[in-house]
Amino acid sequence: DTMVLVSNYGDEVNKVRGGIFTLSNGKTGKGHAYYDSATHSLVYVVDRGVDDEVETKTAIGTKTIIINEQPHQGDVPGGEAEGDGEAKDNETIIKKSHIKKNPDGTGGDTNGGTSEDGDADENKLDIEESEIDGDATGGQSDTGNTDDNETIIKKKSIIHGGVAGGETLGGHGGSRRNKTTVEESTVEGDVDGGKTGGDGETKENEVVITGSKIGGDVNGGHSGGNGNSNKNDVDVDNTTVDGDVNGGNSDGDGNADGNNADVKNGSKVGGNVNGGHSGGNGHTNGNNATVDGSTVDGDVNGGKSDGTGDSNENKTNVKNGSKIGGDVTGGQSNGGNTNKNETTVSGGSTVTKDVIGGKTNGDGTSSENKTNVDGSNVGGSVIGGQSENGDANKNETNVTGGSTVTGDVLGGKTTGTGNANENKTNVDGSNVSGSVIGGQSKDGSASQNKTTTTNTNVSGNVIGGYSQSGDASANETSVSGGSVGGSVYGGQSDGNGNANTNKVNLAGGVNVNGNVYGGYSATGDASGNGIDIGNGKVSGDIYGGFSGGSGSTINNTITLHGGADVSNSNIIGGNNGTAGNTLNIGNSNEPWTGGSQSVKNISGIETLNYTNFAWNSSTPGLTISDGSTSDLSGTTIAAKQVAFTGIKTLNAGATMTLLDQSNVAADKRATNVNVGSEFTVGTATEGTGKL
Repeated sequence: DTMVLVSNYGDEVNKVRGGIFTLSNGKTGKGHAYYDSATHSLVYVVDRGVDDEVETKTAIGTKTIIINEQPHQGDVPGGEAEGDGEAKDNETIIKKSHIKKNPDGTGGDTNGGTSEDGDADENKLDIEESEIDGDATGGQSDTGNTDDNETIIKKKSIIHGGVAGGETLGGHGGSRRNKTTVEESTVEGDVDGGKTGGDGETKENEVVITGSKIGGDVNGGHSGGNGNSNKNDVDVDNTTVDGDVNGGNSDGDGNADGNNADVKNGSKVGGNVNGGHSGGNGHTNGNNATVDGSTVDGDVNGGKSDGTGDSNENKTNVKNGSKIGGDVTGGQSNGGNTNKNETTVSGGSTVTKDVIGGKTNGDGTSSENKTNVDGSNVGGSVIGGQSENGDANKNETNVTGGSTVTGDVLGGKTTGTGNANENKTNVDGSNVSGSVIGGQSKDGSASQNKTTTTNTNVSGNVIGGYSQSGDASANETSVSGGSVGGSVYGGQSDGNGNANTNKVNLAGGVNVNGNVYGGYSATGDASGNGIDIGNGKVSGDIYGGFSGGSGSTINNTITLHGGADVSNSNIIGGNNGTAGNTLNIGNSNEPWTGGSQSVKNISGIETLNYTNFAWNSSTPGLTISDGSTSDLSGTTIAAKQVAFTGIKTLNAGATMTLLDQSNVAADKRATNVNVGSEFTVGTATEGTGKL
């Protein structure tokens, strides 16, 4: 039977291919298209009807050799089995020849061995210094299995179609343990290790390409239906690929697990690189993607599921000056979980967009992921784990070695109702144009996160935990050296959430241009927070706890020691309540000596406690330089256990001024004093005094 597919098609057709067809009743047959030059039409003809029975014919051990044929017209099928017959251990060798298509567009394909419904195993196709108008396949079957086949393309050969080690066109046959090698040649179509057009699996296939040009995609294993694609490998070396590179690829709901994609040595990829990819709801776990000294215009993913499948325990490594035009992600899913993935960008590499350990765009969790950026440049943000609506917990992000990040750096991030807890962010010796945040949530909690920056310049804010509307408690922020253009927060909630028991540590000569908050809440509580400022400068104000509404701000502690320069700051223990708020001058290890030991104003403090400071009979231990907004009327001054430095002995009757509050309004001055005091000088001398 025939039918016209396209009338008045034109003067010629480039190439047509045959294959399996399926009717609405589920029955299958086989046919092909061809160009009818008499009618200028594209016509389809049925080669095998749905109820036709074909006599079984095997093809075993056939060897086909074509040398110096310019051209060889039509197909080179190699060992050709029919019906259910197997095609096994056949070999086709083509050298210095041109396998040319027929005038009607058919032909031009080369195979080691082929079968209709039987298996095609252990066949081999070897092409060198030749041109093939069609496809080149080691072993091919319409519906059977294609295992352990090999295709080799080398010595500047040109393949105008696709290349595969083994290919099953339809049905449920699998394609396993095939190998495709392309050396110093050009392939205009796809290159596959093993390929299935139906629901068969592709497993343990391998593709190795060196010094070549590929016009399509490269897949270690490619399941065109819902078959799994597992444990396949791709190695692309000094090669240009116009399409994608996938270790394992399932177009449907099949899984893609345990695959590897390696792109190296100056290769260029126009699309994406995926260790494992599922185009449907399959999971993609345990895959690896490596880009070494190469360029990828698209994204790089260890594992990627386009549907609801999980993408866990994948690894992505971009290194040695590679350039990535898109995102770099360890594991990515459109709706599933993305946990325990790892992403590394190093060695002077550049990523135009984001670098993420694990990312899910749905309700799945993104937890226990790890992202490392070392000595590289990122045009977007760097994130450990990111979920749209699920939890993003226990992720870790490290940015080191003079890296530059244009966006934000976050340990864990969720943009919906999920929580972002117990994440870690560390930035060392680098530059960040955005903010640095341990954990960030929109409507959930952001608690028990830890943020550390060392000798780093941050243009935005540095935050332990941030929630737009939930709690931000028990977070810790440490900043040593470098600078912060914005503010520093232990915990920040911009809604009704509480910001309690957070910690902020400033040291190493850091320069903070904005404010410092132990805890900040727009309307909730901000209590039990701690701020420790050693060697550094704060230009803004310092709040132990801040609530923009009616929330409580009590039991906060601020400690000044070392070279802390807060001379331009207002120090507020809590703006809504003073109970339990303490300002410590010095700590148990060192006195406070920075910023001429002065502040602009003090308020919201219940206890001003002198712990360790330099004895100076002519200079006050603390001076309030402005006083206009100070309120110490409810503050008690204490020096119950104090260490004096800068002196070896103290004689009875010696005095010094602890607090100069002469610029404070009389009714706002501190008048409550804990009189008794015990002091030490050095490590041995002890004495008593009184306030």
